[in-house]
Amino acid sequence: MEGYSQRAAIEFYESKIGEDCYVWTYGYKSYAHLFYSRKQPVKNPKSYEQDWILWGPVDKPTYVVCKINKVKKLQQLPNLREIGRKNGFVFFERVRRGEPTQFH
Repeated sequence: MEGYSQRAAIEFYESKIGEDCYVWTYGYKSYAHLFYSRKQPVKNPKSYEQDWILWGPVDKPTYVVCKINKVKKLQQLPNLREIGRKNGFVFFERVRRGEPTQFH
């Protein structure tokens, strides 16, 4: 069942294996991102705080995954850019300080 209902998200998480990054879910609870991205223990305890992930001075690439029914709130954040959609999931990348907020 998990593969059917979350396959797109799982594929995204697996694509982050080996990348030193934060992967966060927004608007739904899941541990899939921790398991499938093979997340290593983090050194920054703030990485467990949603406000820091969305607004704080993140120190490495950060990705946020939400279901399509929660996308409007995230689309309003100027420091997130949508990088993909698939099967009811929307994927965002956090724009860090000094990086452009729009695709060129």
